[in-house]
Amino acid sequence: MTRYHAERPIFLWGMAGVGKSTVGRQLALSTSRDFIDLDDEITRESGREVDEIFANSGETEFRRLEALTLKKRLAQPEPLVISLGGGALLDNALRRDARSTGTVVYLKGTVDTLMQRLGNSHQRPLLVGEDLRSRVEETLTRRITAYQDTDLHIVTDGKTSEMVSREIADMLESERAA
Repeated sequence: MTRYHAERPIFLWGMAGVGKSTVGRQLALSTSRDFIDLDDEITRESGREVDEIFANSGETEFRRLEALTLKKRLAQPEPLVISLGGGALLDNALRRDARSTGTVVYLKGTVDTLMQRLGNSHQRPLLVGEDLRSRVEETLTRRITAYQDTDLHIVTDGKTSEMVSREIADMLESERAA
C-alpha cells in the first residue's frame, strides 16, 4: 500500500537512464507541483558538478553530500516531485525516512531499455568503463532489493515520459480516493 498524501513529496528513484528527471518534470507539471532534481541541488549547494565531486572526492563524499541534501528535504517536506540519484536511497534508514515522509516510486526498465537511453554516456560516474552493459547489469543486481522496497513500481519500457507520468498520477489519485 502506498503512503500518498497530497501535501507530501513524491520521490522518483531508479537506475540511471530510466527517466527520473524527464518523468519528474512531466509529473510535476501534471500535478501542479514544483520539481527538484537532487543532483542539481547537490551541485548548487556544493558549488561542484556531480562528476567533479566523484572525480576529485570520490563516491563516499558524493554519498555524504547526497544524504545531507536529501535529509534537508525530508526535514521540511513539501508537495514536490523529487528526482533522486540511482544510489540515493540505498541506505536502509534513509529509504525508510523517505517512505515515511512521502511516496517513493521506483521507475524500472530492462537493461536493454537502459542501454538504449544511456547510449555512450560518459556523464554517469558509476557507469564509466569499457563495458557499459556489464556495469549496468552489475549495478542493477546490487541495487534491486533496495529498489523494490518502495511504495510504487512503474515499468518505463516502451512508454513516453507523459505515459509514465500519467500512470503515476493515476495510481496516486486512486490510492488517495480509496
